[in-house]
Amino acid sequence: MEGSFVTDLITTAAPYAASIITGLVSWGLYEISKYVRSKTKNELALTALEQISATVETTVKDLQQTLVPAIKQAAADGVISGQDAAHLRATAVSKIKAQLQPKLIKNAEVLISDVDALINALIEKNVLELKPPAAV
Repeated sequence: MEGSFVTDLITTAAPYAASIITGLVSWGLYEISKYVRSKTKNELALTALEQISATVETTVKDLQQTLVPAIKQAAADGVISGQDAAHLRATAVSKIKAQLQPKLIKNAEVLISDVDALINALIEKNVLELKPPAAV
């Protein structure tokens, strides 16, 4: 009698237990896939930011070697005017944007809402790093 009670209990509870276990496994797999998607998205965004930063650095150094000397030489006092600096910045921005794939920018926008502002800030940072330190 006791054996049949256990058998009846197992027979009755097994479908419910299987449903609960299946639900838990499904939920666990969903959470794991959500985590992997999130991690992949963040890694793509970080990679995009690194690529944007490298592109800005390369472009600023290129302009420093090609256009800046010509502009300084053309200036009467050898100093770049505000207008020339604005032209250099616009040239840098257009060269940088021409090199960036739309998908790269979209990936970066996961972490940064204004990629143009980021590009301008990176240009300024790289220009300042290239300038010789001011004499004290």
